[in-house]
Amino acid sequence: AYTDLPKPVWHFDLYRIESPDELWELGLEEAFASGISLIEWPEKLESLHLKPRLTLHFETHTQPYHHAVKIS
Repeated sequence: AYTDLPKPVWHFDLYRIESPDELWELGLEEAFASGISLIEWPEKLESLHLKPRLTLHFETHTQPYHHAVKIS
């Protein structure tokens, strides 16, 4: 966690998570309660039905410096 900011920022890479029970062992509850969570592989959280949330979907293109971000 980056704690020297006004609110802590947490980063989670959920690629290797195999069950929802493993999510709480990572400290998700504390992260959600205290700051901002940046989550890779967020589809691993779908069974938890977390709301509200802001989703950023990054797309890369074949041309250098051409990228797209979809916000939902």
